[in-house]
Amino acid sequence: MKKGFFVLTFEDENSDLIGNCSGDNKEHLYYQSDDTLSSSWMACDGPGLTYQLQ
Repeated sequence: MKKGFFVLTFEDENSDLIGNCSGDNKEHLYYQSDDTLSSSWMACDGPGLTYQLQ
């Protein structure tokens, strides 16, 4: 299983696509398994977003 996380950095800090707690232009995604990522947004009462490779 992959471990760790990666950071998405958006050019536009005001983009509606960014889901984070900090209000900046970065979004952290953590590996849950080899084919699943989880967003850190739920740490501040955001939705628990999970992405799975299809």
